[in-house]
Amino acid sequence: MAMAGAGTTAPNDALRPPAFINGAALANPALGGPLTVSVLGWTVLVAWSLAAGGLALCTTPGPSAGFMTSVREQLYLAPPARQIAEWGAMAMAMMAPLALPALVQLSARCYRPLRLPAVLMALAGFLVVWCGIGLPALALTVAARAVGSAFDAVGTVALLAAMAALLWCRSRVRIRAQRRCHVVPAPAGSAARIIGGSGLYGLRLGLTCTVICGPAMLALSVAGAGLPLMLALTHILLAERLMPSPRPGHSALALGVVLLTACAGVLLAP
Repeated sequence: MAMAGAGTTAPNDALRPPAFINGAALANPALGGPLTVSVLGWTVLVAWSLAAGGLALCTTPGPSAGFMTSVREQLYLAPPARQIAEWGAMAMAMMAPLALPALVQLSARCYRPLRLPAVLMALAGFLVVWCGIGLPALALTVAARAVGSAFDAVGTVALLAAMAALLWCRSRVRIRAQRRCHVVPAPAGSAARIIGGSGLYGLRLGLTCTVICGPAMLALSVAGAGLPLMLALTHILLAERLMPSPRPGHSALALGVVLLTACAGVLLAP
């Protein structure tokens, strides 16, 4: 009977579905948790955008008589409670996927029974940080837009924020933070200690991620970018996170395309 060659594929193997189709990959909490949270966040953002004709986060003021007049206009058009809720959904949508590489390593280093609670605690800590910085980030966004509105230079302020974010890409602080993202501690001790330590690790990871991504997120917020540019920025930041070592030039080029596109939308707006 003839033997199958080394390069041939058995019929059963040829019909076997990919892992993502049969759900094996999504069964790993390190993948399924962040991806589920991200999909939920994007769903909420799209639903709110369609229901209200746009996101409150994307509301930019027109020329104003003064700084405080512009602030009141922004808070009237986009109430603070709605902006905070949208920031939380945006953090779920855009930031949860950025925790994937670290959570995969954490899951691989945990005992199987502890993988799910450890990953969920780390993810919760990570998102708590991003939701927590929402209020100061929104305050800075409103203030920056008000300055631009008061001087009839909203586009110029957005452009300055984008340039600052691009310069930050080459800073040593950001590069060191990128390297720290790849350092995942090995869980040890009792089950309670491993789960609690994972939550603290998630908090530290969130703070590190804020150092890396915060300026770009703030620049995008000042420009009032919509969902397509948010999605593009998410892909760029995730691709950057998957790199084994920081590449500031590549990061600045990719982020520059997104941020300058957002600024062009403000500058060319009637």
